[in-house]
Amino acid sequence: MRVLHSLSDLSLAWLIEHLQPWLGAGTIRHFQLIEEHTANSQIGHIQLQLFRTPLKAPRQLVLKITHDHHGAHEVAIYEYAKNNDLLHLPFVACYAAGYEAASGVANCLLADLSETHEPAIERKALIAGESVPKEQRRFMCIDALAQLHSSWWEAAPLGQAASAFALRWWYSDAMAHAQHVQRRQDEWQQFLSRHGSILNGALHDRLTTTLNALPTLWQRWLEPRVGSSKQLTLSQGNCSFNQFFCPKDPHAEDAYLLDFGAASANLPTYDLVYLLATFWNPTQRALAEEQLLRRYLAGLIGAGINYSWQQLCNDYRLMLAYMLFDPIWNAVAGADQAYWWPKLQCLAAANDEWQCEQLWQ
Repeated sequence: MRVLHSLSDLSLAWLIEHLQPWLGAGTIRHFQLIEEHTANSQIGHIQLQLFRTPLKAPRQLVLKITHDHHGAHEVAIYEYAKNNDLLHLPFVACYAAGYEAASGVANCLLADLSETHEPAIERKALIAGESVPKEQRRFMCIDALAQLHSSWWEAAPLGQAASAFALRWWYSDAMAHAQHVQRRQDEWQQFLSRHGSILNGALHDRLTTTLNALPTLWQRWLEPRVGSSKQLTLSQGNCSFNQFFCPKDPHAEDAYLLDFGAASANLPTYDLVYLLATFWNPTQRALAEEQLLRRYLAGLIGAGINYSWQQLCNDYRLMLAYMLFDPIWNAVAGADQAYWWPKLQCLAAANDEWQCEQLWQ
Protein backbone atom coordinates (compact mmCIF):
# COMPACT_ATOMS: atom_id res chain seq x y z
CA MET A 1 0.00 0.00 0.00
CA ARG A 2 1.29 3.46 -0.89
CA VAL A 3 1.06 5.35 2.41
CA LEU A 4 -0.15 8.95 2.36
CA HIS A 5 1.58 11.39 4.70
CA SER A 6 -1.13 14.04 4.59
CA LEU A 7 -4.75 14.40 3.55
CA SER A 8 -3.53 16.84 0.91
CA ASP A 9 -1.85 13.86 -0.80
CA LEU A 10 -5.19 12.11 -1.37
CA SER A 11 -6.01 11.65 -5.05
CA LEU A 12 -8.63 10.02 -7.24
CA ALA A 13 -6.00 7.59 -8.53
CA TRP A 14 -5.08 6.52 -4.97
CA LEU A 15 -8.71 5.83 -4.10
CA ILE A 16 -9.33 3.86 -7.29
CA GLU A 17 -6.16 1.83 -6.72
CA HIS A 18 -7.10 0.79 -3.19
CA LEU A 19 -10.83 0.33 -3.76
CA GLN A 20 -10.54 -1.59 -7.04
CA PRO A 21 -11.75 -4.93 -5.57
CA TRP A 22 -15.08 -3.28 -4.68
CA LEU A 23 -15.53 -1.23 -7.87
CA GLY A 24 -16.03 -4.09 -10.31
CA ALA A 25 -16.18 -2.76 -13.87
CA GLY A 26 -17.05 0.71 -12.59
CA THR A 27 -14.96 3.54 -11.27
CA ILE A 28 -14.90 6.65 -9.06
CA ARG A 29 -15.71 9.86 -10.91
CA HIS A 30 -15.14 12.35 -8.12
CA PHE A 31 -14.59 12.61 -4.38
CA GLN A 32 -15.26 15.24 -1.75
CA LEU A 33 -13.04 15.50 1.34
CA ILE A 34 -13.89 17.04 4.71
CA GLU A 35 -10.88 17.28 7.01
CA GLU A 36 -10.81 16.79 10.76
CA HIS A 37 -7.72 16.97 12.96
CA THR A 38 -7.32 15.35 16.38
CA ALA A 39 -4.42 15.30 18.82
CA ASN A 40 -2.97 12.13 17.31
CA SER A 41 -4.22 11.91 13.75
CA GLN A 42 -5.64 13.49 10.62
CA ILE A 43 -9.14 12.29 9.77
CA GLY A 44 -10.63 12.68 6.31
CA HIS A 45 -14.33 12.06 5.65
CA ILE A 46 -14.60 11.09 1.99
CA GLN A 47 -17.78 11.15 -0.12
CA LEU A 48 -17.43 9.21 -3.39
CA GLN A 49 -19.28 9.76 -6.65
CA LEU A 50 -19.38 6.32 -8.28
CA PHE A 51 -20.06 5.22 -11.85
CA ARG A 52 -21.45 1.78 -12.75
CA THR A 53 -20.16 0.11 -9.61
CA PRO A 54 -21.72 -2.83 -7.73
CA LEU A 55 -24.15 -2.04 -4.93
CA LYS A 56 -21.56 -3.26 -2.40
CA ALA A 57 -19.11 -0.53 -3.42
CA PRO A 58 -18.48 1.91 -0.54
CA ARG A 59 -19.70 5.46 -0.94
CA GLN A 60 -18.59 7.06 2.32
CA LEU A 61 -15.16 6.49 3.84
CA VAL A 62 -12.89 7.67 6.60
CA LEU A 63 -9.15 7.97 5.99
CA LYS A 64 -7.14 8.01 9.21
CA ILE A 65 -3.52 9.19 8.98
CA THR A 66 -1.28 8.90 12.06
CA HIS A 67 2.37 9.84 12.56
CA ASP A 68 5.24 8.94 14.91
CA HIS A 69 4.48 5.20 14.64
CA HIS A 70 1.22 5.63 16.60
CA GLY A 71 -0.80 3.74 14.00
CA ALA A 72 1.52 0.76 13.52
CA HIS A 73 -0.33 -1.52 15.92
CA GLU A 74 -3.74 -0.61 14.54
CA VAL A 75 -2.64 -1.44 10.99
CA ALA A 76 -1.17 -4.78 12.12
CA ILE A 77 -4.43 -5.65 13.90
CA TYR A 78 -6.57 -4.85 10.85
CA GLU A 79 -4.23 -6.84 8.60
CA TYR A 80 -4.23 -9.87 10.91
CA ALA A 81 -8.01 -9.68 11.26
CA LYS A 82 -8.43 -9.54 7.48
CA ASN A 83 -6.11 -12.50 6.87
CA ASN A 84 -7.67 -14.67 9.61
CA ASP A 85 -11.39 -14.10 9.03
CA LEU A 86 -11.70 -11.84 12.07
CA LEU A 87 -12.64 -8.64 10.24
CA HIS A 88 -16.27 -8.74 11.35
CA LEU A 89 -18.26 -7.07 14.12
CA PRO A 90 -17.36 -5.05 16.08
CA PHE A 91 -14.71 -4.04 13.50
CA VAL A 92 -15.71 -1.47 10.92
CA ALA A 93 -15.07 -2.51 7.31
CA CYS A 94 -11.42 -1.78 6.49
CA TYR A 95 -10.68 -1.32 2.78
CA ALA A 96 -6.94 -0.66 3.07
CA ALA A 97 -4.34 -0.34 5.82
CA GLY A 98 -0.65 0.37 5.59
CA TYR A 99 2.31 1.40 7.73
CA GLU A 100 5.60 2.93 6.59
CA ALA A 101 8.28 2.07 9.14
CA ALA A 102 10.83 4.57 7.83
CA SER A 103 8.54 7.57 8.35
CA GLY A 104 6.30 6.19 11.10
CA VAL A 105 3.18 7.09 9.12
CA ALA A 106 0.15 4.78 9.06
CA ASN A 107 -3.07 4.84 7.03
CA CYS A 108 -6.41 3.15 7.63
CA LEU A 109 -9.19 3.48 5.06
CA LEU A 110 -12.45 2.58 6.78
CA ALA A 111 -16.18 2.70 6.24
CA ASP A 112 -17.68 5.98 7.45
CA LEU A 113 -20.57 5.28 9.82
CA SER A 114 -21.36 8.90 10.70
CA GLU A 115 -24.71 8.98 8.86
CA THR A 116 -26.05 5.81 10.44
CA HIS A 117 -24.22 5.57 13.80
CA GLU A 118 -23.19 7.80 16.69
CA PRO A 119 -21.22 7.37 19.93
CA ALA A 120 -23.09 5.47 22.62
CA ILE A 121 -22.49 8.57 24.71
CA GLU A 122 -20.53 11.75 24.07
CA ARG A 123 -17.19 12.22 25.83
CA LYS A 124 -18.35 15.45 27.51
CA ALA A 125 -21.29 13.63 29.07
CA LEU A 126 -19.02 10.78 30.14
CA ILE A 127 -16.66 13.06 32.05
CA ALA A 128 -19.55 15.10 33.48
CA GLY A 129 -20.90 11.99 35.19
CA GLU A 130 -23.84 11.56 32.79
CA SER A 131 -22.19 8.35 31.70
CA VAL A 132 -24.86 5.65 31.61
CA PRO A 133 -26.25 5.11 28.10
CA LYS A 134 -29.78 3.86 27.62
CA GLU A 135 -30.26 0.17 28.31
CA GLN A 136 -30.45 -0.85 24.64
CA ARG A 137 -27.13 0.84 23.95
CA ARG A 138 -25.53 -0.62 27.06
CA PHE A 139 -26.47 -4.08 25.80
CA MET A 140 -25.14 -3.31 22.31
CA CYS A 141 -21.79 -2.18 23.70
CA ILE A 142 -21.26 -5.11 26.06
CA ASP A 143 -22.32 -7.56 23.34
CA ALA A 144 -19.83 -5.99 20.93
CA LEU A 145 -17.06 -6.25 23.52
CA ALA A 146 -17.89 -9.90 24.21
CA GLN A 147 -17.80 -10.56 20.47
CA LEU A 148 -14.39 -8.91 20.14
CA HIS A 149 -12.92 -10.76 23.12
CA SER A 150 -14.34 -14.16 22.22
CA SER A 151 -13.12 -13.86 18.61
CA TRP A 152 -9.56 -13.14 19.76
CA TRP A 153 -9.52 -15.37 22.86
CA GLU A 154 -6.05 -16.95 23.14
CA ALA A 155 -5.42 -16.13 19.46
CA ALA A 156 -2.05 -17.32 18.18
CA PRO A 157 -0.20 -13.97 18.00
CA LEU A 158 -1.25 -12.71 21.43
CA GLY A 159 1.70 -12.18 23.73
CA GLN A 160 4.34 -11.97 21.00
CA ALA A 161 6.98 -9.53 22.20
CA ALA A 162 7.75 -6.38 20.21
CA SER A 163 4.59 -6.68 18.12
CA ALA A 164 1.11 -5.22 17.92
CA PHE A 165 0.00 -8.22 19.94
CA ALA A 166 2.44 -7.88 22.84
CA LEU A 167 1.02 -8.05 26.33
CA ARG A 168 0.19 -4.67 27.83
CA TRP A 169 3.46 -3.01 28.73
CA TRP A 170 2.50 -2.57 32.39
CA TYR A 171 3.08 -6.26 33.05
CA SER A 172 4.53 -7.94 29.96
CA ASP A 173 7.21 -9.61 32.13
CA ALA A 174 8.81 -9.32 35.58
CA MET A 175 11.11 -6.46 34.60
CA ALA A 176 8.33 -4.51 32.92
CA HIS A 177 6.15 -4.91 35.99
CA ALA A 178 8.93 -3.76 38.34
CA GLN A 179 9.44 -0.69 36.16
CA HIS A 180 5.71 -0.05 36.16
CA VAL A 181 5.56 -0.23 39.97
CA GLN A 182 8.50 2.19 40.24
CA ARG A 183 6.80 4.57 37.83
CA ARG A 184 3.58 4.44 39.86
CA GLN A 185 5.52 5.10 43.06
CA ASP A 186 7.20 8.14 41.50
CA GLU A 187 3.87 9.43 40.20
CA TRP A 188 2.30 8.92 43.62
CA GLN A 189 4.97 11.07 45.30
CA GLN A 190 4.53 13.79 42.69
CA PHE A 191 0.77 13.64 43.14
CA LEU A 192 1.06 13.98 46.92
CA SER A 193 3.29 17.03 46.59
CA ARG A 194 0.84 18.75 44.21
CA HIS A 195 -2.61 17.47 45.15
CA GLY A 196 -2.25 15.51 48.38
CA SER A 197 -4.54 17.84 50.31
CA ILE A 198 -7.54 16.74 48.22
CA LEU A 199 -7.43 13.20 49.62
CA ASN A 200 -9.29 12.11 52.74
CA GLY A 201 -7.75 9.49 55.00
CA ALA A 202 -9.65 6.54 53.58
CA LEU A 203 -8.76 7.36 49.97
CA HIS A 204 -5.11 7.95 50.89
CA ASP A 205 -5.00 4.59 52.66
CA ARG A 206 -6.64 2.78 49.74
CA LEU A 207 -4.07 4.15 47.32
CA THR A 208 -1.09 3.48 49.59
CA THR A 209 -2.16 -0.05 50.46
CA THR A 210 -2.87 -0.97 46.85
CA LEU A 211 0.41 0.50 45.62
CA ASN A 212 2.33 -1.53 48.19
CA ALA A 213 0.45 -4.66 47.11
CA LEU A 214 1.31 -4.49 43.40
CA PRO A 215 4.39 -6.78 43.67
CA THR A 216 2.22 -9.39 45.42
CA LEU A 217 -0.44 -9.08 42.72
CA TRP A 218 2.20 -9.79 40.10
CA GLN A 219 3.51 -12.89 41.86
CA ARG A 220 0.14 -14.31 42.83
CA TRP A 221 -2.08 -13.43 39.88
CA LEU A 222 -0.36 -11.97 36.85
CA GLU A 223 2.89 -13.90 36.49
CA PRO A 224 1.14 -17.28 36.03
CA ARG A 225 -1.12 -15.78 33.34
CA VAL A 226 1.72 -14.06 31.53
CA GLY A 227 3.79 -17.23 31.56
CA SER A 228 1.03 -19.42 30.16
CA SER A 229 -0.72 -16.86 27.89
CA LYS A 230 -3.99 -18.42 29.04
CA GLN A 231 -7.28 -16.51 29.13
CA LEU A 232 -5.83 -13.51 27.33
CA THR A 233 -7.53 -11.67 24.51
CA LEU A 234 -7.24 -8.55 22.38
CA SER A 235 -8.04 -5.55 24.55
CA GLN A 236 -9.21 -2.36 22.84
CA GLY A 237 -7.33 -0.45 25.52
CA ASN A 238 -9.37 2.75 25.69
CA CYS A 239 -12.76 1.19 26.12
CA SER A 240 -15.13 3.91 27.31
CA PHE A 241 -18.72 4.10 26.08
CA ASN A 242 -17.83 6.98 23.76
CA GLN A 243 -15.59 4.56 21.83
CA PHE A 244 -18.61 2.51 20.72
CA PHE A 245 -20.70 3.63 17.75
CA CYS A 246 -24.34 2.59 18.01
CA PRO A 247 -27.01 2.76 15.29
CA LYS A 248 -29.26 5.80 15.20
CA ASP A 249 -32.06 3.50 14.05
CA PRO A 250 -33.67 2.18 17.28
CA HIS A 251 -34.49 -1.10 15.53
CA ALA A 252 -30.88 -1.86 14.55
CA GLU A 253 -28.67 -3.81 16.95
CA ASP A 254 -25.01 -3.74 15.91
CA ALA A 255 -22.42 -1.53 17.62
CA TYR A 256 -18.89 -0.94 16.35
CA LEU A 257 -15.51 -0.13 17.88
CA LEU A 258 -13.46 2.22 15.71
CA ASP A 259 -10.15 2.90 17.44
CA PHE A 260 -7.55 0.18 18.05
CA GLY A 261 -4.54 2.44 18.49
CA ALA A 262 -4.17 1.43 22.16
CA ALA A 263 -4.96 -2.26 21.68
CA SER A 264 -2.82 -5.04 23.15
CA ALA A 265 -2.95 -8.56 24.47
CA ASN A 266 -4.47 -8.31 27.91
CA LEU A 267 -6.82 -9.70 30.50
CA PRO A 268 -10.39 -9.29 29.27
CA THR A 269 -11.38 -7.31 32.34
CA TYR A 270 -9.06 -4.43 31.48
CA ASP A 271 -11.67 -3.26 28.98
CA LEU A 272 -14.52 -4.06 31.36
CA VAL A 273 -13.06 -1.90 34.14
CA TYR A 274 -12.45 0.90 31.66
CA LEU A 275 -16.07 0.63 30.52
CA LEU A 276 -17.94 0.11 33.78
CA ALA A 277 -15.85 1.54 36.63
CA THR A 278 -13.74 4.41 35.31
CA PHE A 279 -16.55 6.99 35.20
CA TRP A 280 -19.45 5.26 36.94
CA ASN A 281 -20.21 6.22 40.52
CA PRO A 282 -21.59 3.64 43.00
CA THR A 283 -25.22 4.46 42.17
CA GLN A 284 -24.61 4.02 38.45
CA ARG A 285 -22.71 0.77 38.96
CA ALA A 286 -25.48 -0.55 41.20
CA LEU A 287 -27.89 0.04 38.32
CA ALA A 288 -26.08 -1.91 35.63
CA GLU A 289 -22.58 -3.20 36.48
CA GLU A 290 -23.36 -6.79 37.52
CA GLN A 291 -26.06 -7.12 34.87
CA LEU A 292 -23.60 -6.17 32.13
CA LEU A 293 -20.80 -8.33 33.51
CA ARG A 294 -23.11 -11.35 33.51
CA ARG A 295 -24.33 -10.53 30.01
CA TYR A 296 -20.71 -10.26 28.84
CA LEU A 297 -19.88 -13.63 30.41
CA ALA A 298 -22.90 -15.21 28.74
CA GLY A 299 -21.58 -13.91 25.43
CA LEU A 300 -18.20 -15.56 26.02
CA ILE A 301 -19.73 -18.85 27.11
CA GLY A 302 -22.08 -18.79 24.12
CA ALA A 303 -19.00 -18.53 21.89
CA GLY A 304 -17.46 -21.60 23.52
CA ILE A 305 -15.05 -19.80 25.87
CA ASN A 306 -14.20 -21.58 29.14
CA TYR A 307 -14.38 -18.75 31.70
CA SER A 308 -16.31 -18.72 34.96
CA TRP A 309 -18.04 -16.02 36.97
CA GLN A 310 -15.46 -16.42 39.75
CA GLN A 311 -12.60 -16.04 37.28
CA LEU A 312 -14.20 -12.93 35.84
CA CYS A 313 -14.69 -11.42 39.32
CA ASN A 314 -11.07 -12.09 40.31
CA ASP A 315 -9.79 -10.60 37.06
CA TYR A 316 -12.11 -7.61 37.47
CA ARG A 317 -10.74 -6.94 40.95
CA LEU A 318 -7.21 -7.27 39.63
CA MET A 319 -7.73 -4.70 36.90
CA LEU A 320 -9.54 -2.38 39.32
CA ALA A 321 -6.42 -2.40 41.48
CA TYR A 322 -4.11 -1.59 38.57
CA MET A 323 -6.43 0.99 37.03
CA LEU A 324 -6.70 2.86 40.35
CA PHE A 325 -3.45 4.67 39.55
CA ASP A 326 -4.44 5.80 36.07
CA PRO A 327 -6.03 9.06 37.34
CA ILE A 328 -2.91 9.67 39.46
CA TRP A 329 -0.90 9.58 36.25
CA ASN A 330 -3.49 11.82 34.55
CA ALA A 331 -3.08 14.40 37.31
CA VAL A 332 0.72 14.33 37.24
CA ALA A 333 0.68 14.58 33.43
CA GLY A 334 -1.29 17.82 33.67
CA ALA A 335 -4.85 16.73 32.92
CA ASP A 336 -7.67 18.94 34.16
CA GLN A 337 -8.85 18.14 37.69
CA ALA A 338 -12.41 18.01 36.34
CA TYR A 339 -11.26 14.88 34.47
CA TRP A 340 -9.02 13.01 36.89
CA TRP A 341 -10.78 13.73 40.21
CA PRO A 342 -14.17 12.11 39.40
CA LYS A 343 -12.28 9.28 37.69
CA LEU A 344 -10.24 8.67 40.86
CA GLN A 345 -13.33 8.79 43.07
CA CYS A 346 -15.19 6.30 40.86
CA LEU A 347 -12.29 3.85 40.72
CA ALA A 348 -11.59 4.10 44.45
CA ALA A 349 -15.24 3.44 45.28
CA ALA A 350 -15.21 0.41 42.98
CA ASN A 351 -12.05 -0.89 44.67
CA ASP A 352 -13.76 -0.53 48.04
CA GLU A 353 -17.01 -2.18 47.03
CA TRP A 354 -15.31 -5.05 45.23
CA GLN A 355 -13.00 -5.53 48.24
CA CYS A 356 -9.93 -5.70 46.06
CA GLU A 357 -7.78 -6.29 49.12
CA GLN A 358 -8.98 -9.89 48.93
CA LEU A 359 -6.41 -10.32 46.17
CA TRP A 360 -3.43 -9.86 48.46
CA GLN A 361 -4.67 -10.73 51.95
